[in-house]
Amino acid sequence: MTIVANQVAFWILMLGAFVFTQGGGAGSTMLNIAIGAYAIVTVFTLVTLPVEFDASARANRALLAAGLLDREESKGAKEVLDAAAWTYIAAFVAALGNLLWLFSRREE
Repeated sequence: MTIVANQVAFWILMLGAFVFTQGGGAGSTMLNIAIGAYAIVTVFTLVTLPVEFDASARANRALLAAGLLDREESKGAKEVLDAAAWTYIAAFVAALGNLLWLFSRREE
């Protein structure tokens, strides 16, 4: 869903930038559609944050419980899994930044 919303927002912004001039009309409508698409992306990334951090913790416990890692290796695996989960925070910050930038482009 977020991939589609991201692509829709991107192509709507590109179309609006190249086809329509500044001020009202279809360009304004396209900007509002892009804002809606980025809002979906932002909300989805926010909602998935706890899920991803929980998944990383569960994966580390499962690796340890299955005997695939010893205690020392588990520390390294935890760091890697935590880093992977933090990429979702980066995605949320990027989506929020895009959304705020789009809002700043709106004309009142």
